[in-house]
Amino acid sequence: MISPSRAFARAASAMGSVAGLALAAFIALPAQAQDVHRQPPETGSPRPVAFDCAVDAKPQHTMFYLVNAFDISPSVDPMEYRRMIEGMAYALVQPELIAQVEAIGGIAVSNVSFSSSNDAKPLTPTYIIANAEDAKRAADSLSRHSSLPPVDFSRMTDTGLGLRAAWGMAEACKGLQAGFIRINIITDAKQNAGPPAWLSRDAVLRSMDNAAINALYVSSNPDPFKKLNIDFLNQDVIGGSWSFVEIAHENGDFGEAMLKKFLLDIARGPSTMTARHAPG
Repeated sequence: MISPSRAFARAASAMGSVAGLALAAFIALPAQAQDVHRQPPETGSPRPVAFDCAVDAKPQHTMFYLVNAFDISPSVDPMEYRRMIEGMAYALVQPELIAQVEAIGGIAVSNVSFSSSNDAKPLTPTYIIANAEDAKRAADSLSRHSSLPPVDFSRMTDTGLGLRAAWGMAEACKGLQAGFIRINIITDAKQNAGPPAWLSRDAVLRSMDNAAINALYVSSNPDPFKKLNIDFLNQDVIGGSWSFVEIAHENGDFGEAMLKKFLLDIARGPSTMTARHAPG
């Protein structure tokens, strides 16, 4: 495959004019990220962030492994972060989710955080949840992590880093041998730092053929950038079987949005079709 830079050079050399240079530059521009299996660039291919897999219970094989990547860049304030964490804790103990978990024999859940400049960390141990007791233990543990880490205002939002962090945790915990892996990017903003997110998205999907990447967008009120941010998530972030964008609003419905998201993650596991949408 000829790289964009080589395509540019060849086109410019062949045409030798201002018009030729303009056309060559147009040719070199990347297409919109609709095809999730582009060829990787010749150098600097994305790599997963290196993590250890710390499991809070005896490891066991699970049908589903959910890896949640939380944006903690300066656009996320302490109250919003608390609602994210407490909302997830709420979702984990809801009877409808527990019924689904018990029906499929259990799930594993990991949580990582990201901003930019390689700032990505595990937030919690990896939880093994097979019943209501496990879910309560995980929710109680998660609630202890509801304080936003100190904000570094030099950081920005590198969504690709969030993808690579989730990928790294999934690689670290591959001993769980999950049948389906669901990566969830949880953010309130469009990427504004780092390489294009679709490079990391495509690398994840090439590496793990049983994975899908979904997103939960936290919308403010008013939210003048809502369409722009959701378009970014649809085009450059989500991918895989029945991938989707869910929306939570800043007024406190994060728990219900996360519950809906988890239920969709599990319900859509066996599908081989792909859907891209943002409900609500």
